[in-house]
This record gives sequence, structure tokens and C-alpha cells, in this order.
Amino acid sequence: MYCSPANLATAYGEIGSGLIASCAKDTGPPDCPVTYQTVGAGDCLLPQPEGNRACLIRMASQAAAANDCNKAYRLVYACQCQSDDAALTAIKSAGPAGICSVLKKAK
Repeated sequence: MYCSPANLATAYGEIGSGLIASCAKDTGPPDCPVTYQTVGAGDCLLPQPEGNRACLIRMASQAAAANDCNKAYRLVYACQCQSDDAALTAIKSAGPAGICSVLKKAK
């Protein structure tokens, strides 16, 4: 299961269109390699066509599909590791259930 940026944009306002969608498009060099390893996403550090933050969102989408909302939340939060407090606050406010809902609606 993969959440396209277009589907995310309509899924859940700012979190879907801004925070998660921006991650889903980012295949450049990782910003926070230690964070990726901490959340069990070390494979996202490897060179691949959809690596880096796009890989985190792919993994988060898979976790949401499996109803592992805590894992999905951690992966989305890791995706914003370089972001300002407002982005992280929005993710915290949504919580694991909200993040799962966004990812499931966007499939």
C-alpha cells in the first residue's frame, strides 16, 4: 500500500496535504539517519528510487494498513525530524489514531 501525495492532500487537511505529502515526495538524502535507525527504518537510508522520507511514509502506510497505528505514528513523526515545532505539534495533536486515519484514507 502506497499513499500518493495527491491522495494525502485530500485526506486530512494540514497533516495530509502538508506534512505527510511533503515526506511522500522526498527521496533526497536523509536528514536524520539516527532517527531512522531508532524507529526501525534503517532500510530507508539505503539508495533506492523511493528512499529517505518517501520510504518512511511507505512504511507508515503499511503499518496503518496492518492497524499498527503506534508504528505508523512513529514513522510519520520521524519523517518530520528536521521540521519546526509547529509540524511536530500537529502530528502530536493527531496522535496515532489520527495518523492511521490519514494514511488509510489516502490509499
